[in-house]
Amino acid sequence: FRSHMLFLLIQSFAYLSCNLAWRFLVYRKSSAEGFEENIFSLCSLVELFNLIFVRSVQSASLYPKVVTASLVYLHFYIFCSLYPFHNLAFIACCSLCCYAMVYCLNHYEEPALRADPFSHNTPTSAHPRALYLPMLSPSWTMEAAPLWTMFYPA
Repeated sequence: FRSHMLFLLIQSFAYLSCNLAWRFLVYRKSSAEGFEENIFSLCSLVELFNLIFVRSVQSASLYPKVVTASLVYLHFYIFCSLYPFHNLAFIACCSLCCYAMVYCLNHYEEPALRADPFSHNTPTSAHPRALYLPMLSPSWTMEAAPLWTMFYPA
């Protein structure tokens, strides 16, 4: 448990370091107070949702495309316009991302949980993601499991 918490602490430190670097390199243009933090918070929320909830084939094919398109359009607007409506564009981007989250949960993830548990397209506790089936190593009794198994159910 401590190793996972340490891993999350290191990841959050790396995330905050990237936040600071990107703020000086990319977001030099004048914008509203805290606007960059809002963008990074949205990206963090999207990444966490993708890590935990996007498990079915349909969600994995739709959700990343919609969220990436909305973030790209937000950045096009930020870099191609002056200051006026950055917060309004950010709110529209957040609304689209939240709608994609709710849509994928209601239309893809919830029916996938009720689907055939023996199908490879159904997320179960044995393989929580339908698109990713790892090769499990028999030597894990002697060594630590890889980091990508961190969010597997115990």
